[in-house]
Amino acid sequence: MQSSAAHGWHRVALAAQELQSIASSTEFPTCLARAGRDLTGLSSAVVVAIGPRAHVVHEATGPAGEALADRESVIRSLVSRARLDSTRSVVLAADDADELDPLVRQAAALRDLGVSRLVATPVAVGEDLFGLLVLADDEPGELADDLVEQLEVLGALAAGAWQIRASMDRLIDLAHLDPLTGLLHRRAFRDRLDGWHPVTSPTTCALVFDIDRFKRVNDTFGHEAGDQLLIAVARAISGILRSDDTLYRIGGDEFVALIENVTPEIAGRIADRARVAAAETGGSISIGVASTTEERDLAAAYAAADGALLEAKKAGRDTVVLV
Repeated sequence: MQSSAAHGWHRVALAAQELQSIASSTEFPTCLARAGRDLTGLSSAVVVAIGPRAHVVHEATGPAGEALADRESVIRSLVSRARLDSTRSVVLAADDADELDPLVRQAAALRDLGVSRLVATPVAVGEDLFGLLVLADDEPGELADDLVEQLEVLGALAAGAWQIRASMDRLIDLAHLDPLTGLLHRRAFRDRLDGWHPVTSPTTCALVFDIDRFKRVNDTFGHEAGDQLLIAVARAISGILRSDDTLYRIGGDEFVALIENVTPEIAGRIADRARVAAAETGGSISIGVASTTEERDLAAAYAAADGALLEAKKAGRDTVVLV
């Protein structure tokens, strides 16, 4: 029969495999909280991300999880201790009494929350602290030393997985971002077109625009001036869009804004605001606007808006054409 210690180490190995296989860093706190609860049998978990100057609670589960996360004095004390020593867990019980230790003085707060015991394990590699895994329970009792050791190994393995996942997410972001303007670029736009569904996706308006006579700017003033105009226009248009609208630079001086849950008429007014905003940068833009319909998916709406952009050019530029 497998010993409890051996069973615990097996759980640590399985948790490490799961943490390394997550698809996104947004899944990390939930996965880590679940691993900590499974390993220890404690009913509540809080996962805290720790940055150079601040900390943020990312996950709170179990009967006391939310209440514990909301007790900032407790979380702040645990984070402060982890910053001082990122290699060791802190174990607290509600009946601890040490007036000289500011952390132990939080025992009264634990009693108020109905927490009988708590363990806080740094998510760290050496002195590089990424977060904190806090586990708690309303059942009294001591945590075995080997269980605390397993938590500390889990914390170190989790930190490594967290670091790798964050780096991968950053690479994915860079692969989808235009390095000049910081906007999403053509690949991300194609993914958006491919992911649009006529049943589950909202009505979406496409605003396709480019900078009028952009080649003349490059030829007359140089490519550095052209780049600065692209950046200025991107910022100006971003400034008039809503937070849930998306702006893409899909190539050269061509951009697409996708706007959800508006009528074509409202999209036309937004396009005119974009035209005015671009003019304030010293350039001008022509815009084609089209919306998805029952017969027209997002790719077709983009094609229609692109055609409307050509009509706007023919109409004299610095104008909006809605189809």
